[in-house]
Amino acid sequence: MAETNINIDYTTVFLPCYHHLLNDGDKYKSAFYDIEFLYGGRDSGKSRCVAMILVILCMILPYFKCLLIRKVLNTVRGSQFSLIKSIINSWGLASLFSINESRMEIIFKPNGNGFYSRGLDKVDNIKSFDNPSHCWIEEGNQIEKDDFVIILTSLRAEQRVQTFFSFNPECEMTYTDFWLYQEWFSHTSDYNWTWTKTMSVEKFHDGITSEEQIDFQIRATHTTYKDNPYCQPQRKALYESYKGSKNNAYWYQTYT
Repeated sequence: MAETNINIDYTTVFLPCYHHLLNDGDKYKSAFYDIEFLYGGRDSGKSRCVAMILVILCMILPYFKCLLIRKVLNTVRGSQFSLIKSIINSWGLASLFSINESRMEIIFKPNGNGFYSRGLDKVDNIKSFDNPSHCWIEEGNQIEKDDFVIILTSLRAEQRVQTFFSFNPECEMTYTDFWLYQEWFSHTSDYNWTWTKTMSVEKFHDGITSEEQIDFQIRATHTTYKDNPYCQPQRKALYESYKGSKNNAYWYQTYT
């Protein structure tokens, strides 16, 4: 198929708070992270940012096979699947993509790369998925620790799989008791951070067993509505109204 030229102005479509996540091979050269946590308040644009990054990667990478995952499969339709379709249409790219509404799959026709929706309510469809390159978990605070273990251990592939994990920091307990904090955030008090988690594994070569150090690269990006200049004034006022409220103080801390 003939080469397809698509021009996207990164500085226009991405909020400045997310520029460090970009990699266009020129101005933006973000390092590879095995897990990208994007979290914070509503109206921060984090989900749209992930969707735009993945649409671009789908078009430019020689191999891209991305799982769209939520706790329940049907909820993917109104979130990741809908948002990716919206971006494709707003960028005028609809003719280049094939969209299967019933299966919630999106294929970039020039190279065959695509998105595939899955839910943890049908976990066998995640476990049996062949050779993914990327994964996007949305509303990640709604899944359990064991769910995340199942996802990560199911992403068997010929290459390193990159996982985007977006969430609002909501939980029905003290946050320091929540599995997501304990497993991935308790090592630092910073909101934005990078972390190299090193693990020793056995390596067997030519009849000799030795230890090999494997680095797992993780990054967290925290944003709120204050990072989004397009957030409507009414929304800003709503979040700020929680500041002095006895009943809604928790939501002020969570979203603002």
